[in-house]
Amino acid sequence: MVGGPLRSDIWAARERMTHRVGSNREIRKLAENLEEGETVTHLASGVYEGGTGLAALTDRRLLFVRDALTGRVMEIFPFEAITAAQWMSGILLGRIVVFAAGIKSEIIQVQKPDGKALVDALHAAMARERSTVEPVPTPPAQGTLAGVSSFDLLKELRDRGVISPEELGLIANRL
Repeated sequence: MVGGPLRSDIWAARERMTHRVGSNREIRKLAENLEEGETVTHLASGVYEGGTGLAALTDRRLLFVRDALTGRVMEIFPFEAITAAQWMSGILLGRIVVFAAGIKSEIIQVQKPDGKALVDALHAAMARERSTVEPVPTPPAQGTLAGVSSFDLLKELRDRGVISPEELGLIANRL
């Protein structure tokens, strides 16, 4: 779709941006970087690792795309890999800070309304992602003594030779 009309979700996110200078090429080519059925919700221009580009929040991940002279640079942050995200507002601009896989990444020089909206939406998406993931119950390990009385446990330890009959008597008296 390079040179053609933008997808409706990208167009809507683009129209909500307050500042697009330096990221128009990335906006035009954004659809090339998306997976099948992925929907863009928020966009913000900013600087990541020394280059101006585009932060895009989708229904699946946060990505930063930059078309540089040496080629396309893309950093992907899937929701399940993000442990924390925060918006830090400065005097004129702000920064998006993302912690993923133990690494801190910063997108700086972000317009305040765009960055704040993107991070708020990211927090909501992360909360949805975590609430839809059901915790898998862990089965008890083989050989556990769940449901065994203390006295039966002591007898088992005595029978295995872990404690002596005298120790069994002392411990049983304390119980």
